Amino acid sequence: PTMFDFLMQRAIDITQKYMQNSDSWDLMLKSFSVTQEQLIQPADGFVKLGLADVKQESYAAFRYYSLYLSDLLQRKMTETIILTDISRLNFFASMGRQTSDKRIAAFNNLLKQYKDNPVSIEIVSQLVTFADSDSTKYELCKKGLASYPNYKRIALLKNAMNNITLSRVSLDGGNLFYTDSIVKFDIIHRNLQQLGGSVKLNLYKKAAGKNVFVKSYSISLKSKNIYADDKTTYEFGKLPSGTYELSYTSSVSGVKKTSRQFTVSRLAAYSRNSAKDEYEIVVVDRVTGKPLDGVSVNIYPNKLVNQSWTFASTPIVLKTDATGRAILSKAGIDDATSPY
Repeated sequence: PTMFDFLMQRAIDITQKYMQNSDSWDLMLKSFSVTQEQLIQPADGFVKLGLADVKQESYAAFRYYSLYLSDLLQRKMTETIILTDISRLNFFASMGRQTSDKRIAAFNNLLKQYKDNPVSIEIVSQLVTFADSDSTKYELCKKGLASYPNYKRIALLKNAMNNITLSRVSLDGGNLFYTDSIVKFDIIHRNLQQLGGSVKLNLYKKAAGKNVFVKSYSISLKSKNIYADDKTTYEFGKLPSGTYELSYTSSVSGVKKTSRQFTVSRLAAYSRNSAKDEYEIVVVDRVTGKPLDGVSVNIYPNKLVNQSWTFASTPIVLKTDATGRAILSKAGIDDATSPY
């Protein structure tokens, strides 16, 4: 690069920032009698729009882009032309008057023109960034990696491909199960093939504030496409009452731990403001609706401390009576506390 290149790139950088603060984009298009489609065409068409003669300093970025690209075309500096055009197209898109579809169309036109040049990987990288689906991103990366595997910045596509095909597992399902119902969760997974095609889920039961190991489940899972999430529903059978955690941990770097807490219970509860400064909590059997006697109800007061609401670490413990009711009185709770 010459001093001219440095100065032109600096001028473009400065004038772009000025234009991004301008609200006269539509006015500019009309005054120059150009369309957005003309502005986002490849360099050899863009330089013919006559924008090198723009006098208004508020639109100087167009002048410098036109002057610089004209010079680069004369010097046949294809690599710099591609990189400058990528910068130009992203700048026009950032002006807020161009949809993402037009940005993608512009990059596709640019790729058609330079597909036989290794630097076209830079254009592919932009298409991957703005593609709206992982399947499209995957196909772009796959084709780019096969076309120019030795391009000096091919890591752009390798990293994108790794992110798209990264093995992952998550659990989706209810937070509460009745004691006689089957506990089941949807396992959302992607590309577990690279981990051997199976996962081990560990089930723990909460006891005295600790997780007590219950059982491990080895589940074979294989994604239809390594770039897309698949869903498998797995049944864990009926479990005794209690609070549980189902977790998955991989020793493979980059694969995140996932866990899901849930409760197995035959209880259902609702509360109401039964009288002034009094709350009534009713506990019943979830299926029969029968009131349940002697059930412990833990209430964690939400207290206002330094203008921030914070739950207490120690609960207020109540017991239900024969009608399934427990009464919480406002008496004894200060005004800065909400007993929910």
